Amino acid sequence: MKAGLALTASALCLRPVYAATTVIPTSSFSSISAFESFWAYLYPWGSDHNGSARMVGSSTDHSHIVVASNTLSLIATPTSGANPPTSTANPNPAIHYASGAIHAKSQITVTSANSYTLSGEFSAPTVKGTWPAFCTSWPPETDIGEWKGTNNNWYNTFNTSSIVKSTLVAWPADLSFHSLKAVLTAESNNADVKIDFYMDNVLKVTQFGKGFVNQPLWLIINLQANGGQFRISGFRQTPNKNYFLSFAASLMQVFGASQIDVLAFILILLHPSVVFAQNSSTQHLTGFSPTPAVFADLEDMPQVLRSAKPPPAATHDETKPYTYRPPQAPLDVKGYPVAPADLQLEQVHIYVRHGERTPVGVRLAPFIPEHWIMCKTGRQYRNPVTGDAPGLPGSLRSRRVVERKDGTWTEGLCLLGELTDVGRKSTFNYGTALRSLYIDKLKFLPDFLQPSGVYFRSTNMPRTIESLEQVIHGLYPTSKCDPDVQPTVLVRNGKDENLLGNTMSCKRLEYLQIGFAQAACAAYNPTLEPLDAKISKYLDGRPIRIDGKPRASGVLDTVRAAIAHGIKVPPEFEDKSIVDVIEQAVVAEWFADKTQEVRKLGMGPLLSDLSQKMANKAEHGAEDALKILVHSTHDTALAAMLSTLDVFDEKWPAFASHVSFELFKKSQPDDQRSYLQAVLSPFKASASPEYFVRMRYQNRNMALPVCAEEGKHLPGSPEFCTLSAFRERVKELTPVDWDTECVSTGWS
Repeated sequence: MKAGLALTASALCLRPVYAATTVIPTSSFSSISAFESFWAYLYPWGSDHNGSARMVGSSTDHSHIVVASNTLSLIATPTSGANPPTSTANPNPAIHYASGAIHAKSQITVTSANSYTLSGEFSAPTVKGTWPAFCTSWPPETDIGEWKGTNNNWYNTFNTSSIVKSTLVAWPADLSFHSLKAVLTAESNNADVKIDFYMDNVLKVTQFGKGFVNQPLWLIINLQANGGQFRISGFRQTPNKNYFLSFAASLMQVFGASQIDVLAFILILLHPSVVFAQNSSTQHLTGFSPTPAVFADLEDMPQVLRSAKPPPAATHDETKPYTYRPPQAPLDVKGYPVAPADLQLEQVHIYVRHGERTPVGVRLAPFIPEHWIMCKTGRQYRNPVTGDAPGLPGSLRSRRVVERKDGTWTEGLCLLGELTDVGRKSTFNYGTALRSLYIDKLKFLPDFLQPSGVYFRSTNMPRTIESLEQVIHGLYPTSKCDPDVQPTVLVRNGKDENLLGNTMSCKRLEYLQIGFAQAACAAYNPTLEPLDAKISKYLDGRPIRIDGKPRASGVLDTVRAAIAHGIKVPPEFEDKSIVDVIEQAVVAEWFADKTQEVRKLGMGPLLSDLSQKMANKAEHGAEDALKILVHSTHDTALAAMLSTLDVFDEKWPAFASHVSFELFKKSQPDDQRSYLQAVLSPFKASASPEYFVRMRYQNRNMALPVCAEEGKHLPGSPEFCTLSAFRERVKELTPVDWDTECVSTGWS
């Protein structure tokens, strides 16, 4: 069995109550350093409690407690050979799982002057076998949210382990958000605490904590399993079922009246069709199916919205050049930060998203045109064909034109998802900028193409291949290629691709990504609901949702593609307050690689390949002629790479956006030895050179958190990570046996 607990920070609205002091801000899950400022690992007493899961986590072990993309994920996985084999806590059940728990560093103490309100919005199906809880510590203990395998939430107050008041309240099974709240107030005897429990702002029950006043309480979030004294009857250990519990927290202490708010506590099943028992009836998750084998871009899930009348075509004035909007951040040659003088550039790895293209589906028609006449370049072809004479190839000149469904055609009409002339221009410009930087300015590459020093590879998709060809033409135009030299563009079969998360070959990765998509639906669809009044009129009256028809990602993709080509979009989609909400939801769905397992299976093979090539260069030096490697890929690859290395900015990567890794060598200067030392030790070997890696994204240096410690980066320059520290992190992200680890899916 595999389970996950994810916690996501979100916007917060707190009512003012006297003077307020923030105890835990919403930013506490924004990074490991922020998390460790407010939260501690495990239970306050250690790793074991009264369930079958042993908690694992520390500042150096985040395999079960993952902080990324403003999200905390607690992951439970089956384990064997636990030592000790049983929990050290009563009733000492056998340990079958490794999981995660955290507790707040600041304790809650109710006094006659300080009361507390703990509130949150939850979406939690109650699945047998998992035992998540949000509670104050034991003893005394108060459970505001606890689910134990039935369609109920348990409100509990423990005065001792045997004196317990429990109230079960039916928990809705519609996966929508419902609020829970507990108000803790000291009684007039200044000893007991009155606890009012609410659901959807309706008082459900009042309980009393005897002697709770002045008792410091720990705030705990944990993911237990197969609980000891609360063992769920009929529970069976079912392998490869996945559960995801997400939660956004902000705590506030108020003198006179203290308030703690916890938002968006969600329990999501990471399973496309999971059956679970509820009130003696069988329920199914519906409306959610596995994704296609490989989505290169997030927008590659086609959704076609047909208009009642043929929409107009997007075109341009034939007498004027195409309107060109540059990518979000064209390569800034002038502003490029040159490395310190004692560092020598050795190798560059570049990953660039394809250029501007048409939407991959027809959406928002007729408000945004269905047909785009922006693909006149590249319509003339000269292809090899079998010649008349045996063994002698010939060539065929031809041109291709896109035909509409009704049989009509127009010169320059684009296919869905096709690289446009604007996209060709932006990627060509990127290539010329690479030439200006690495040839003209840094003198790193030779003026003329030398095949042994370059490596060009693309995913096997027309828009990425054509984008790479444009980049190559900018970097080494025909005039800079000898007649007998031509660049080679490498592609791989889909099953071997590593330039993006390969769900074709790794079904486990596909399975996990489906779960995160489902979690994003529950977490972010409510944030999209307020937009319906403004957006639905462009969607045939349908609401805009992550899993809607069309999907929110498809809507935003169409809008972004239109804007990139100078096509007018409805005014609502030019409103930043609207677009930012949609983008936040889409990024959460597609780009939040939350767990170590997803990172390993998704980006591990690619980063391992990069790391090995750098190691070869460092080992062989000039004998390894490879200097620049350019890869043409997709937005999902760039976002996943950034997220995996904990430097993602939570923004959808733009067309032609780019990530680079530069390898530098720092040699130990021989001239530090005196003349006498040199004469007396003529055969003494020079000190081995040091190597550093600098990652850059959209003209910004990325200081990798894994290299932040002293000794893991160039002194005074945290953006220059030591190659050894970089390779150490990549090794952690590299699957030991990718094929084996990709087999398990959890689908029956």
